[in-house]
Amino acid sequence: MITEFHGARDDLTHPKKHGYDAYSRLNGIDPMTVIDSTAEYVVRFHEEKQTRYPYWLFGWNYLNPQPDSCAIFVVNSDAFCWSLQGLGFRVSPGDDRWQDQYLGTYEGYLIVKQALDSLDRCEPKFGQFPYKPILCRRWWMPNHKQVVVMLAKRQSTLPVGMEKENKRDAKQTDCPSFVHLCTPDAA
Repeated sequence: MITEFHGARDDLTHPKKHGYDAYSRLNGIDPMTVIDSTAEYVVRFHEEKQTRYPYWLFGWNYLNPQPDSCAIFVVNSDAFCWSLQGLGFRVSPGDDRWQDQYLGTYEGYLIVKQALDSLDRCEPKFGQFPYKPILCRRWWMPNHKQVVVMLAKRQSTLPVGMEKENKRDAKQTDCPSFVHLCTPDAA
């Protein structure tokens, strides 16, 4: 399958003086199949090497909501597990056995992927840590990045001790624009 995708890529990126059949081949390829096949390949490689695969294979990334930047932020598997816990999953961030099982095998990948795919939101934002990178489902959308920065700015200006009184503090679901940006229909 990957060889087929690579062949279509080669036909498009290395111009030929004959035929346009590459475009009909491209129309026959489902983009999700490319993503899923590539992720499976990488996960199975890590499984064979008995190492953990990177969390970004799920298609989620961390946004670093600093006021002057909202770039993707790479974290380790412990931080990813804390984010899963923040999303409501029963995860043991410091448990190597859990991480080896769910972040080191293809079977574990499918379980975590299914759980993440069932979500309609990103990781909640907490006022105590306004600039903590948050795990986002729609990290590539410019409007989404703007909302993440706006929430971080709003929470960083709250007086000490007032964070818990802010209704948007513990749950992003209280912020309609944030919910809208994180739902599958907003893509």
